[in-house]
Amino acid sequence: MSIKALGFSLIELLAVLAITLLLLSITVYTFTPFWQQKNLETRQNDLVNIIRYAKIMSYNAQNVLYLQPISPNDWSKGIRLIKNISNFKADILHEWRWQGHNISLSWHGFQTAKRLIFARDIRQASLSGHFILKHLKTHV
Repeated sequence: MSIKALGFSLIELLAVLAITLLLLSITVYTFTPFWQQKNLETRQNDLVNIIRYAKIMSYNAQNVLYLQPISPNDWSKGIRLIKNISNFKADILHEWRWQGHNISLSWHGFQTAKRLIFARDIRQASLSGHFILKHLKTHV
């Protein structure tokens, strides 16, 4: 009397596992640029909304407001909206912090790289410049 084997052999299971891992690694490799591009688009949308918010707040408050990086000269960590810069003291109105995503963010303005100035009076405002966003791993 012979016993008929039921189920899969170890070699068959290892072959299926190897094929599954290969397909998974190809999928991750294929979609990584897509995820990185989406992270950049999200950060770009965040910046647009932050600038709109700062413009509205400066107009409503009738004060000069400043956007500056949370970490000195590093906009990648986050941005803070402040008023009354004097004697090394500032009133923080709002903060936006970002985590991870390996995204570099820098501001290049004609007047200063340290802050953006928002004012109701156009003669006091300083918004001429641009942000540079890039992914540190792929430079997308």
